[in-house]
Amino acid sequence: MISFFRRFGVPLLGMMVVALAAPPALADDPTVAGVWKQIDPGTDFVGGLIFFRENKGLWEGYIIKMNPHPGDPVDPVCSGCTDDRKDQAVLGMRLIEKAKRDALTYEDGSILDPRSGSLYGVEMTLSPDNQTLIVRGFLGISLLGQSQEWKRMSDDELKQLDADPTVKLAYPPAVDQPKTVAAHSKPSKKKAKQAQQPEPQPPQAQQQ
Repeated sequence: MISFFRRFGVPLLGMMVVALAAPPALADDPTVAGVWKQIDPGTDFVGGLIFFRENKGLWEGYIIKMNPHPGDPVDPVCSGCTDDRKDQAVLGMRLIEKAKRDALTYEDGSILDPRSGSLYGVEMTLSPDNQTLIVRGFLGISLLGQSQEWKRMSDDELKQLDADPTVKLAYPPAVDQPKTVAAHSKPSKKKAKQAQQPEPQPPQAQQQ
């Protein structure tokens, strides 16, 4: 299962991440958009896959696959969550939200610990080659936190997702996406009246 804070509450100076200096954001700068492997530090165990997308100028990440540890629940729910994620399935859940992008860095967002339902601040730093993402969750200030190094999925790995039944590929629609009319909506009275009228018959051919 996705996990971040095994030992929290003490400064982990040895895990401090120094972000690389980055120029102002350009149109062709890489972004976190796509699928990433969440990797446990020290064990290289891939706890799950996270799908990132942009929504109204902010970035959010969703859990689309989980690899449970021995003893983890099969279909966990976030019973400790206090917002709209309360008692919702962890698979498909919004893990990271409201992160603001500045070139290769993402700040001012929050990250959820699905085990406890707790929310923490999050800072993310994307490598210039767009293959590594440093994700740092913290309480209050970045100094009091822990970091993980995530890896972007390769093209070959992405091709295998469609055949994986444990992957939740039905990504939620963007908030600003226009709503479509339901297919089963009732027709208007005018259209219903027109439908009741018989269709005009073609004129009969004149006899010679």
